[in-house]
Amino acid sequence: YFKGIGVPKDEVEAVKWFRKSADQGYAKAQDNLGLEYVKGINVPRDEAEAVKWFRKAADQGYASGQNNLGVAYLTGNGLPIDKVEAIKWYRKAADQGYANAQYNLGVAYANGNGVVKDEAEAAKLYRKAADQGYANAQNNLGVAYANGKGVAKDEAEAVKWYRKAANQGSELAIANMKKLGF
Repeated sequence: YFKGIGVPKDEVEAVKWFRKSADQGYAKAQDNLGLEYVKGINVPRDEAEAVKWFRKAADQGYASGQNNLGVAYLTGNGLPIDKVEAIKWYRKAADQGYANAQYNLGVAYANGNGVVKDEAEAAKLYRKAADQGYANAQNNLGVAYANGKGVAKDEAEAVKWYRKAANQGSELAIANMKKLGF
């Protein structure tokens, strides 16, 4: 129902099915239900309820749920800010190869947010996510190469990564390419 595959698209009906599946312990449905509560679409916006569902998914080892729980801890949405917990959950998801978590963990290392600042580690994590086609990571890897942050400065490599992100519609990557004259 959520995507309208084989049935008419009906997000309200989809939420009913997410809840039925989530109540039966299906991690992906728990994560999806958490996202619905974060957005406040088709259900009342309730960040604490979102965290409840993210935690259920995360505790089952579901990478997206782990990443989303990490976001909640980092931003304080639905629970108190706890950067150490955020990093713990990002790392669990990143270790499973989840690109969004690899990117989020890379941002944390780049900024020293919840971890000791380490630009080389940030670049390594961006590369893992970028290699999976994650546009934000491709852009950030381009920035790393353009500025020699965690990697050797290499304008050609920067443009390569900016171009990959730009081809996915990243306005930031397009702007970064223009700064380099491309």
